[in-house]
Amino acid sequence: VTDTRQEQAREVHLWSNAVVAVHRGDVSVARTYAKEGLHLAERHEDHFEVLANGSVLGFLELSLGNAPGAHEQMAPLLELAQRMGIEEPGIFPFLPDEIEALVALGELDSAQALLERLEEQAMARDRPLALAGAARCRGMLAAARADFDHAIEAVEEAVEHHGRVAQPFD
Repeated sequence: VTDTRQEQAREVHLWSNAVVAVHRGDVSVARTYAKEGLHLAERHEDHFEVLANGSVLGFLELSLGNAPGAHEQMAPLLELAQRMGIEEPGIFPFLPDEIEALVALGELDSAQALLERLEEQAMARDRPLALAGAARCRGMLAAARADFDHAIEAVEEAVEHHGRVAQPFD
């Protein structure tokens, strides 16, 4: 495929297939599709598809227990989203995954700052999935600080928010 428009359509196709593959646990297929989609998106300077394909790679690494690799994938995405002025947490829901990676890395202050941003954006727009992700991250952060009562409360809140979203995987 050499036509740019066809390649740009392929970026989306690769992303959607990578999402399915990563949720099915097909690591090699997910990685292959997302990397190719990311490469095409970067070549075309298609920032939205850079965020989409890159977030799949970050989620994949986080799912494999590779917090450093997940953070390596998602930190540039966070910077790109900030440069683009994206404040809608529903567009690219990789913020909870980045927060989770930061918690796993012991970067609790950075995780807290990003969580505050996510919660503010999610509450301002009443986005159930973002609210659920924020509550989950608040629970992980509280647990990392040995505040187990607040961790349990936050996880219970996350479950409530998830009840408002028809996304059984989450």
